[in-house]
Amino acid sequence: MKTVLFFPQAKTLENFYLGNLSRIISSNCEAVGVNQLFHGQWKKFFSSSACHLNWLENVRGKNEAHCLANFLFRLGFLICLKLFRKKIVWTVHNKVAHDQRRGRKYSQILMKLLMAWSDQIHVLCEATLQEIPSLKKYQSKVICIPHGDYFENFGSGLVNIREKYGIDPSKKIIFFTGKIGPYKNLDLLIDCFKRSHLVESNFALLICGACKDLDYRKKISAMAQTSLGVFADFHFVENDCMGDYLIQSDLLIAPYDISSSLNSGTMWMAFSYSKTMVLPEIGCVQGEKTIAENAFVYRYASAEEHAEKLCEVMEKLKTETAESLFEKGNRLYSYMQTKSWESHKQEWLSLYD
Repeated sequence: MKTVLFFPQAKTLENFYLGNLSRIISSNCEAVGVNQLFHGQWKKFFSSSACHLNWLENVRGKNEAHCLANFLFRLGFLICLKLFRKKIVWTVHNKVAHDQRRGRKYSQILMKLLMAWSDQIHVLCEATLQEIPSLKKYQSKVICIPHGDYFENFGSGLVNIREKYGIDPSKKIIFFTGKIGPYKNLDLLIDCFKRSHLVESNFALLICGACKDLDYRKKISAMAQTSLGVFADFHFVENDCMGDYLIQSDLLIAPYDISSSLNSGTMWMAFSYSKTMVLPEIGCVQGEKTIAENAFVYRYASAEEHAEKLCEVMEKLKTETAESLFEKGNRLYSYMQTKSWESHKQEWLSLYD
């Protein structure tokens, strides 16, 4: 059985993408996280035949010195992979790192090296080559395999979210979940929700997620407290009850920053639980007819236009019933079945041949 290294790790409670991928290849490959190499399993480096890199280019740090150290570690690891002739598989998740305050120049260096040194460049959507033109030079190394499903990844039956947050049974719930930061545009989301008077059309907005930026957290908390029908919970939703949040919501929303966003784990999670979604036309949406017909997709070119286009979508939501949203969600669930981990298993395995 082959040993495949995964950067940063083979599985994590915060990201099912890595765990699901490790599981689907487990019949043919042993998945070992790079973090495990530093916890007594360093010999796995030498027995491994390939390394699958995820977010290696995302260099961050508390200060410039921390950023430099982070960059040198990532660069050193990449050089070791080349020196020991490991097959390098790199997945392109975003155009650039989200909300990057420091380390941008280091990320650019790593991006260039990853393009040149990777043996296989994996993209999650066909639009990646258009969104990142510098990849076209390496098109012969690019393979597109869609992000897999989240079917039954989450537990349920523990929480009644309407009771927990005091949301009236008559309200249709618009749910935002994920890490909270300025690039998620939640201030714009709350403002558009208020301006569109969606609460008067029996909608409620529920925002859940951890926020490390205390200033941004205070801003969003203040906006939520003064906005009728908006509920904010700045805690990570545990996996054993995330299913309750997804099942009991009517649709999800993610007003992404298109300057960095290319793919959406939230979108694939929503579709896996038969929920439609509001989101801008980022890479993973482009050219997908089923998404265009059953999700609420919009385009914008500037921050000012973003607010305008999001408000237009919210106006459209006013005509939707719980039943019509449910039907859209069911069609998107069928779409997600064609993208499942199982249906693309052989393609995933081919990355490590």
